[in-house]
Amino acid sequence: ITAQLTESLHVANGPPLPALEPKGAALQIAPTISWFADGDGFWDDAENWRDTNGASRVPTASDDVLIERGSANPTITIRTDQSVRSLLSHESVLISSGSFTLLNDSEINAGFTVSAGSLTLDSMTLSGTGTLTNAGTVNLIHSALAAPFANQGTLLVRGSSAITGAFTTPATSTLRIRGDGSIGGASLTVAQGFTNAGL
Repeated sequence: ITAQLTESLHVANGPPLPALEPKGAALQIAPTISWFADGDGFWDDAENWRDTNGASRVPTASDDVLIERGSANPTITIRTDQSVRSLLSHESVLISSGSFTLLNDSEINAGFTVSAGSLTLDSMTLSGTGTLTNAGTVNLIHSALAAPFANQGTLLVRGSSAITGAFTTPATSTLRIRGDGSIGGASLTVAQGFTNAGL
């Protein structure tokens, strides 16, 4: 089967693609599970979580996750493959290995760092005041990235995606826009423009 794939990079000073426009208001979720510990900890440790029934368990792909501990300011480390429906985080999150997938609109209001491993945004918008810093891999699949983004690693774009927040790409970074047989063509709209100092 031969598929014609269109790959393009769009840089515009206007608004983002209408279908990917970020919401103006803060994200509101009805969390099904929340971070329960005031200290730093690992995402895959069930004792750090409490669901709406009071049970200690690790979030799953069907969960809406809330991380907010007031003045405690813990750092949550992801070291194994994880996936959640949505995330509203007011605390620092670090992906040290493995992969983390977000499947619905999410918001980060503290630092979110991919030091190794990968973060996948799949058909959703990631917003918030926290900066997403990537030294590993970020996969944008039909998604919009509205939070500030510092790409020091690899950004892989598949499908029609957009970056609507501040975007930096130093010499150590790689930007790939790749269509394929399962996703189709690929395009990236960068609403505020950028200078690509990487590959």
